[in-house]
Amino acid sequence: MLSRRVPVQTLAILGGLALLLAQLGSPLLSVDPAQAAPAAPQPSRSIEVSKPLPREAPHGLAVARAAEPVATSTATATPSPVPTMTPTSVPSLGATWSWGDNAYGQLGDGTSGNVRYSPVLVSDVVGMRAMAGGSAHSLALSPRFLSTGGAVWAWGDNSYGQLGDGTTVISRSTPVQASGPTSVAAIAAGAYYSLALTHDGTVWDWGDNTYGQLGDGSSTSRSTPDKVTGVTGVTAIAAGWYHSLALKPGGTVWAWGKNDVGQLGTSTTETCGAWPGSACGRTPVQVTSLAGLVVTAISGGGQHTLTILSAASIPTLTPTPLPSPGVAWSWGDNNNGQLGDGTYGYGADRLSPVQVSNPSASSGQALSGVATVTGGSQHSLALRSDGTVWAWGDSYYGQIGDGTFVDRHTPVQVSSLTGVVAIAAGEFHSLALKDDGTVWAWGRGEQGQLGDGFTATRTAPVRVSGLAGVVAIAAGANHSLALRSDGTL
Repeated sequence: MLSRRVPVQTLAILGGLALLLAQLGSPLLSVDPAQAAPAAPQPSRSIEVSKPLPREAPHGLAVARAAEPVATSTATATPSPVPTMTPTSVPSLGATWSWGDNAYGQLGDGTSGNVRYSPVLVSDVVGMRAMAGGSAHSLALSPRFLSTGGAVWAWGDNSYGQLGDGTTVISRSTPVQASGPTSVAAIAAGAYYSLALTHDGTVWDWGDNTYGQLGDGSSTSRSTPDKVTGVTGVTAIAAGWYHSLALKPGGTVWAWGKNDVGQLGTSTTETCGAWPGSACGRTPVQVTSLAGLVVTAISGGGQHTLTILSAASIPTLTPTPLPSPGVAWSWGDNNNGQLGDGTYGYGADRLSPVQVSNPSASSGQALSGVATVTGGSQHSLALRSDGTVWAWGDSYYGQIGDGTFVDRHTPVQVSSLTGVVAIAAGEFHSLALKDDGTVWAWGRGEQGQLGDGFTATRTAPVRVSGLAGVVAIAAGANHSLALRSDGTL
């Protein structure tokens, strides 16, 4: 059953299967000698449970939040006239930086087939206001006041046409402008496909459509953007590996794409036959189990979904009032406890929303005071309104950030990290942006995705080297992106 494939790194050794490699991710890497990094000392591992192989190709994505009239970002930040360092303030004319895996040119610096262990400047894109990372491609969004205002720029892997330039040229190592809509307000990246939300509330997408994640009722991939049918008036978008999410006015959530482990939240799984045993929903459906509740933000993990619900909309959820801004709920894949409800395992997948447990409160209360959520491959992160970061799920590479390699089935606080204003999650690594403009990273680092100049796995946050004045972050599977407020190092 191909819905539970092994990760790219395992499949890459089966040399010669070119089509399969194109579908599942990057080939083996050659390391740029100029960027070669020494390995730092590794902490000892203590694994709580045995580890099955990941179910799917790698991907890490982040939160999308509703805004008025339309959300202007997914994984990174929303422009604001207030020149203060907050998750929603991105001054104009910023430079984009990247680091980590560059097999397909997803770092955008004009090279490919290498690894960057510290940040490099993305070529030809200045003044971006939002970013997103896919399995091996990257997206950036230009401000509306530029001549290409509201345009999507893309680089990296293009095997499914996920760059949106009308081709399936295998990769682009420098940014190209996606065709189709301008006046784009928000972007999101799935494993091998891309999403855009325009200011009129319509959703556009392009790239891989194996599981119906483009929402057009077919399984035909495409290299140019087209509108998603059946969903309008959208205020925010998000993407998992192979499923897509939209938030509408009033806080309703719509989903489409792969649904083999309940990631659409429809209380069932669906089979559509793209591959034997595959499961998906090819057109948008409402997550009806949330009816009557107000969702304020959405995020797609690998094969799970995270949301923030308005505390005011669920007055009977707990015996005591909930602090603002919201509470975290989740559904879908729960093999490693990434839903945060205290359960884990293949039999613990949730087909409809469940509360993310609050470890510091009495039994039955959800994680509250949540400002942002984001999902990695099989782990999840939440940023609380007090500037602390909480994590749960898979920690095989230390991506939970509590100093251990132990999976956590309910949230734990990330070590020594306060004053955080934004978070992002890759396949097996995590990022945080602090209010002083510095970026911190932890988890898997062998492909340079932590940006600290080493190849080490880190179980606690380390600072990304040579990078300050950052106003937004994003993560792909094994690469990272940062937006600075100016063009200088």
